[in-house]
Amino acid sequence: MVAAIIGLARTLGLVPLAEGIETPEQLRFLTERGCPLGQGFHFSPPVPADQIADLHRRLSLGWAA
Repeated sequence: MVAAIIGLARTLGLVPLAEGIETPEQLRFLTERGCPLGQGFHFSPPVPADQIADLHRRLSLGWAA
């Protein structure tokens, strides 16, 4: 099912984004099937909207979150 959805997105000229990635195994499964974008607890717990810019800045500079 996941591979079909990723394939459909690509056929439509879209870039698939997976939500709810929680483990390295899930991330590997998705990237191996051509899903280049994702979000979920594997990357970060939920962040209040007013803190997103600061988190992005710190991560871009290589600082720990």
